[in-house]
Amino acid sequence: MCHAISPDTGQVACFDVTVFTDAARSCLVLHGELDLSTAAGLEQVLDRLRGAGHHQITVDVSGLEFLSAAGLTVFLRADEALGAVGGRLVLTRPTRMARRVLAITGLDTTLSIQPSRG
Repeated sequence: MCHAISPDTGQVACFDVTVFTDAARSCLVLHGELDLSTAAGLEQVLDRLRGAGHHQITVDVSGLEFLSAAGLTVFLRADEALGAVGGRLVLTRPTRMARRVLAITGLDTTLSIQPSRG
């Protein structure tokens, strides 16, 4: 669990990343608020996975309560970096809020997104 204090508001943002890996791919499960104060931590996790040779990364965003531009930037950077080595980033199970943010920014047509099943 990562607790970060926002420099703008002084509020504590809660964010958690759970990582599951095997030889072929990695899956991250996100919970909490992905914002300016927590995005760097996620970016570090993604960079470490890519550096360790994990080029197929799935990110379950169903547990996100908030998704800011900083979080979107992390997704874009990771997608570009993985694409450069023949991999890809896939966002799965987006909530209504996440789908809306992705649609408003046009990233729903740029990033690979798998909708919720059922």
